[in-house]
Amino acid sequence: MEVEDKLLSEFQSILALATTVTMCVVCLVGAIFLRKNIVQQYIGAHRIRTFLYPIKRSRLLVIKTLAFMNKLLVPFFVGNLLLFALEVLFSYFFRLKDSNGENQILNGMGICIIYTLFVFSISLCSEIIAIWRQSEITVIITTVVGILILSNLSALGTINYLWITFIFSSLLAFLQIYWLGILSKKIDKADAY
Repeated sequence: MEVEDKLLSEFQSILALATTVTMCVVCLVGAIFLRKNIVQQYIGAHRIRTFLYPIKRSRLLVIKTLAFMNKLLVPFFVGNLLLFALEVLFSYFFRLKDSNGENQILNGMGICIIYTLFVFSISLCSEIIAIWRQSEITVIITTVVGILILSNLSALGTINYLWITFIFSSLLAFLQIYWLGILSKKIDKADAY
């Protein structure tokens, strides 16, 4: 079987390619809202007002980030699960490939989790770098660069090396959380000007 035929007839390949495109769109839309809802409040003149709130600065940043990520990631994950369910139905009715149903479900859930972690990592990295650089446009630039790097890696990784890609996406997400902790501590010590 040719490589191209294999890509368009296997369940895991179709799901990975469709989710890669969705990930790119969600990351770009998320970057626009991230710039407007969080980054804008931590740079320039808005920073002075944000720093006057009667709550610890680091806690406010973490709460805002978690709320934003919840609004971005929950619909993305649920949408991927719906895509996955449709894919399972189509593969069953059209007999795309005779595969183990349990293996198919495990791979599909893994792909949904991996891409959700990649969206989380790209968005959080964009936020951190934009606040650190004090630039709104950096959110978009960092998101595009993150998409360029991770979209190819995620598509090929989830098709060929699912568990290695899962471990990599988990480590990348934990690294972003660690960087958010460092940034929030620096914001506590930063001047408003």
